[in-house]
Amino acid sequence: MSVCQSHSFFGYPELEAKRMMMEMMESPDHYNVHLESFVSRVTSRLAWGTSEGSDELKQRARELLYTVSPTGSLANKLPILMKLPDWLSAPKAWERRRTNTEKTFFKSMQDDVKADLDQAKAPPSWMRIYYELKSSWGFASDTEGAYAVGMNGIAGALTIAAPMQGFCLAMCLHPQFLPKLQREIDDVCGDRPPTYADMPRMPYLRACIRESMRWRPAVPTGIPHMVVQDDVYDGYFIPKDSVIHPLEWSMSRNPAKYPDPDAYDPDRWVDPSSPSFQLPLSRYPSIVGYSQFGYGRRVCQGQEVAEVDLFVGVGSLAWAFNIAKAHDPATGLEIPIPDMEYTELLIAKPKPFKFAMTPRSEKRRQQVLDLFHEENSRGSFKPSKQYWDPKQPQLGWNKV
Repeated sequence: MSVCQSHSFFGYPELEAKRMMMEMMESPDHYNVHLESFVSRVTSRLAWGTSEGSDELKQRARELLYTVSPTGSLANKLPILMKLPDWLSAPKAWERRRTNTEKTFFKSMQDDVKADLDQAKAPPSWMRIYYELKSSWGFASDTEGAYAVGMNGIAGALTIAAPMQGFCLAMCLHPQFLPKLQREIDDVCGDRPPTYADMPRMPYLRACIRESMRWRPAVPTGIPHMVVQDDVYDGYFIPKDSVIHPLEWSMSRNPAKYPDPDAYDPDRWVDPSSPSFQLPLSRYPSIVGYSQFGYGRRVCQGQEVAEVDLFVGVGSLAWAFNIAKAHDPATGLEIPIPDMEYTELLIAKPKPFKFAMTPRSEKRRQQVLDLFHEENSRGSFKPSKQYWDPKQPQLGWNKV
């Protein structure tokens, strides 16, 4: 991952942002699908050098998310179910099938990269880096390498879309901040969308991203950990093997650090009088090191990937579109947006809502078309690949 960062993530976020903008312009009502596809395609390219695995990667991520969410698998409420034989425990049988499918997918993607490497046509990817520096990693087998790459891919396939969806919600409920953001983007980028290289010069875009994550945490209950020994915290006894959640929702609403914590206010990150202000603005605000990415040995390894995906993705949306509440065509009245309705799995995102996303101008609409068609003419945007034969019921699963 450090190698790919030193190569500006191979330009994959900027490439897929062009397809995302085109899709958003054609069917903005399907914004959830388009944002998740953008993230999954970038992640699939980073993992294996191709976007063809993006739909399957999303499915693998959804199944794993269902498995680990407290509100997901029944086995998370009744752990004893995982001690029963498969024929007595549907959750255990489901999990065995999921892991077998996951392993088959990872190995298939690894084999494709190896075949392309043998023909000297493999695009840059984590898996290519694994093979080129194979002796450096100390993995026991290629299967371990397949999982090292594949699990990083799964971790980034859907999670980063949640703050992007939260940003759209924020712009609808707090429209006063979008013009200021667009001014910064226009001043720095002009007639092109933002790129990774623009990051040091665009603190307000980073502030909007940081505030979106604080205002509506993607993991409001935090990533659960298990206590390895008896502990006492603030007078409370916590026995060994307890599962605890660092409550990110409350931490992001600490009024001493975030005055008026329920308000969406990206200015708090760039105002020198604010408790959350930090210099230099060429680096801060940043989501890297944010507690939502975890702690200690289990801290998220993909924070920098998340940051550049959000920077390019959110920046492209604000560069290309105006975002506002939608109006009922029959009455002309604003369509209400329920800002506190969220999905219930571990990665929380706003439930789908109706809003208006329109090109900022006819010139900008044409620029989006030109950017897309230029890349599409080069064959950059291949459709997703179907990996499972419907006649192989042991592979794949019902859509989650």
